[in-house]
Amino acid sequence: MRVFQLLDKFRFGGGENLAVNYAIVLNKLNIENYIVADYMDDKFLEKLKNHKIKYLNKKEFKENTNDILFIHTNRNLLKMHTKYFWKKEKPKMYYIQHLFYSEKKLKMLSKMINHTCKGFIQITPITRDMIKKHIKTQIYFFPNFYINKYDEKEKLKIRNELRKELKISDNDYIVTFSGVFKKGKNVSHIIELSKQLKNYKNIKFLILGDGPEREIVKNNLNNNIIWPGLVNDVEKYLHISDLYFFPSRKEMMPLALIEAINADLPIVAYNTELNKFLLEERFIVDNLSEAKDKVLEFYNSNLRKYSHDNKFDLNFGIKNLKKILWS
Repeated sequence: MRVFQLLDKFRFGGGENLAVNYAIVLNKLNIENYIVADYMDDKFLEKLKNHKIKYLNKKEFKENTNDILFIHTNRNLLKMHTKYFWKKEKPKMYYIQHLFYSEKKLKMLSKMINHTCKGFIQITPITRDMIKKHIKTQIYFFPNFYINKYDEKEKLKIRNELRKELKISDNDYIVTFSGVFKKGKNVSHIIELSKQLKNYKNIKFLILGDGPEREIVKNNLNNNIIWPGLVNDVEKYLHISDLYFFPSRKEMMPLALIEAINADLPIVAYNTELNKFLLEERFIVDNLSEAKDKVLEFYNSNLRKYSHDNKFDLNFGIKNLKKILWS
C-alpha cells in the first residue's frame, strides 16, 4: 500500500497542516506515503524533513491502481476526475472537506466526487445534512485533529520557564485567546472581558496572534493584557494558560479550539452547533456577560486543568485513519 496526499503548493495553511498530521499517522502505521505539491516555501519543506515526511514535486508523481490518494484541493479533484473518467480501474481516492461551500457549489463538486472517489471525508457536523443530500459515495466523519508536541515533563518545564519570562506569577490566572485578528474571530470580545475584569488583579489575558484588526488590541492594552504578538508555537503558550476563551461563532472545525482541548484547559465558548459537539455543556455560554460569569466561576474554584471527554489527538487520528485505509 502507498498513500499519496495531493496538495497544490508546499506552504503553511489549514489543508497543508492537516496533510502533515495525516503523514505523521501514516508513518506511525509504517505505511509508505508522500505529500505531493508544487514548490513554494523552503520552510514548509523543512517542516516535512523534520517530521521525516516524504514528499514529491507534482512532476515526479506517478500513481498506480493499487495506491490510495487523499485529495485536498478541488484542482486535484478535477485533474483526477478528468484522468480516470473513462477508466474502470483507478486508485482509491478520498476527497477531504476543508471549506464550507454553498449548496450550489457542493452540488457541482459532488458530481466529480461521486463518480471519481471511493469516499468523502467530512470534518464537521455542521454540514451533515447538505453532505448526505448530495454525496452518494461512502461518507467518513473524521474531524481534524492535533498532535501534541510535548510530554508531561516538558509541559511543566515550559510552564515554569515561560511564565517567568513573561513575568507571570504562580497565582496569576491566565485566560488565553489565539487566532488571526480578523472579522468573525471576535478578538474584541477578549478585550471587553479584560475591561470588565480589570479589578481582579490576578486574572490576566494572554492574546496570541495578529492580523487586520490588530488596532483593536494595540489601542486597548492595559496592565492585565499580555500580547506577545504572532507566535510560532501556540501549544507552548497553552501550557502556561489556565483557561481558553474561544469567542468565534462561525467555524468549520477550529484547530485553535482542538489544541486547547488537547492541552486539558477549561474552556469558555459560545453556544454554536460546533462548540456543543466539541465541548461539554458546562463550557458553553450564550453571550459575553455569561462568559464573564463563567471565567469568574472557574477562577474562584481555581479550575486550571480539565480532562475533556473528547480528545482529537494522535490516537484519535490513528483510529479514524485505520477505518478509512482498511474499509
